[in-house]
Amino acid sequence: MTEPKAETATELASDELGRRTVASGLVALLARTAHSAMLLGASLVLARLLTPADFGVFAMVAPLGSLGTEVGNQSFQTAVLQRPEANRADINAMFWFAARVNLLIATAVAAAGWGLASFYHEPRVIGVAAAWAAAIYLVTLTALQEAQLKRAMRFTEVSAVQLVSLAISVAVSIAAAARGAGYWALPIQVLVMEACRAIGIHSLSGWWPWRQNGPSPGSLAAMQRSWRALAGLRMATWINEQPDLAAVGRIGGASALGLYGTARRWARYPFDEPFIAISDVAVASLSRLSTEADRFNRFVTRGMSAMLTISLPAIALVGVEAPSVIRVLLGPQWALAVPFMQLLSVAALASALARTSQWICLARARTDRLLRWSLLVQAPVILLAVLLGWKWGPLGVAAAMAAAQVILAVPAIGYNVQGSTIGVGEALRAMGRPLIASLLAAAILIGLGDRLPDSPGGPRLALASVVYLVGYAGAWLAMPGGVTAARETLATLWDLRPAARS
Repeated sequence: MTEPKAETATELASDELGRRTVASGLVALLARTAHSAMLLGASLVLARLLTPADFGVFAMVAPLGSLGTEVGNQSFQTAVLQRPEANRADINAMFWFAARVNLLIATAVAAAGWGLASFYHEPRVIGVAAAWAAAIYLVTLTALQEAQLKRAMRFTEVSAVQLVSLAISVAVSIAAAARGAGYWALPIQVLVMEACRAIGIHSLSGWWPWRQNGPSPGSLAAMQRSWRALAGLRMATWINEQPDLAAVGRIGGASALGLYGTARRWARYPFDEPFIAISDVAVASLSRLSTEADRFNRFVTRGMSAMLTISLPAIALVGVEAPSVIRVLLGPQWALAVPFMQLLSVAALASALARTSQWICLARARTDRLLRWSLLVQAPVILLAVLLGWKWGPLGVAAAMAAAQVILAVPAIGYNVQGSTIGVGEALRAMGRPLIASLLAAAILIGLGDRLPDSPGGPRLALASVVYLVGYAGAWLAMPGGVTAARETLATLWDLRPAARS
């Protein structure tokens, strides 16, 4: 049995770490772009084969299933990435700890299906919850192996496995929907995805744990503490994301929740996809630089700026052109989701700023700070917002969520940078250019709205996208330092060419 070679900070030269970080980030982004394209294609087909109510049944369970997957997979991976000094014996011991934890999580999710069925008055969620539970335990077979591969910066291979697994799962899901599987087509996709990923990651890693003595007590205990803090943070984040979904599902049933949940997903999509792709790269690299203030600051600010330069303009465009986006992506039968997408795009824009700044705490292994913020500040604000919006129905809940995220954004950034070598002003400057350019481009597009094709659809969306991108690029470059920032970005990409590495 072999183990992926995990390089320590001393084994990577200063310039080489920067180059490999950006290279890994680009690989992850390209893979996530392909991932997004597959999901987009699947959504285009499934939205026409299934009904909003089908998506609503799945949406009643999906948040709980996603929480179980994140706690049982991503939290364990991040705990290992935060501890580059952990050796093979430590990770072996961590695996068996994860196996016990994930069995409890899977059992809890399956049992929770009965409670969800009672809350929503929807018995179909019981079977969906059982399917999610099976998928959660499948990630036990890959979490620690994948973490080691990522720690060794083998993001290309990991991404390839994920893409192949997704392609297979999408094909199976569409085939099931075409044969009349209804809402079951969606949990089938999750199950097939995790099964294929388990096979691929294990084959790629070639590592399998065994029971042995000798883990370093200090290192193992540190990873377990990190995992507990990360799991607590994921749970707190999950709690913060459920009040609006629960309220809409309770008020309007499966159909309203299907419309709201789908709109929320697509409003967040331009941020969530690249953020998920880059976060592991960011934490794996920044954790190596936590004692080097200058380099840490430079990596963080450039990383945040790059992340938001990609995502914020797309979120704003989706919000402004929601009628065309809905018609093109999902079809005219989803037209009632338009006002939800418009309001939730505002929430996604504000949330993206706060979530990007979380890298600072994660890289410094200060997950405890994120947990306190989530429980003591974010949760009460969101719960109060949902309660205030409840009386106006699902649209009132959406408007309240948008207001809550806007209110929380700047305080969250200030809290996340506190105690680090990065100041609030430095973080806001890194985020300011893409945010201001996105808002200015959105204003231009709104002002030209009457001159674009009247009916929503593909031609209007294509023309609006071109207008928006031109306005965004012009605003980005026109701000102070815009040309210099563009040159730095191009120079970084130029340094990644094969000749530069030879």
